[in-house]
Amino acid sequence: MNTHEQRKVKRSRCGVPVQGQDGSGFSGSYSVDVSRGGIGLLLPARLPLKHRIAVELDMGLDYDPVLMLGEVRWVRPAREPQQYRVGMKFIKVLTPGSRSRLEQYLGDPA
Repeated sequence: MNTHEQRKVKRSRCGVPVQGQDGSGFSGSYSVDVSRGGIGLLLPARLPLKHRIAVELDMGLDYDPVLMLGEVRWVRPAREPQQYRVGMKFIKVLTPGSRSRLEQYLGDPA
């Protein structure tokens, strides 16, 4: 396993439940961390590498949701039984202003 850090931006911890469409396999999933470049998830099912998923982040009452297209970059077993740690890179902005709202929320420079 390659433990070399490949992230170009700092991730902030955020342990919140993840919601998905019914039957999508995201039931019982949690975000672990997020950055302007990607998101880490804890999932009950393995996802294939390069799998693309639309990710909507609810940033709270003071922010409109952020909608990005993410691509699975790595998957490995988690410490929790029958769970997988998944790293996704944001590859496309799906709604205008999403990138700047995410950067503002994280306190990153726009």
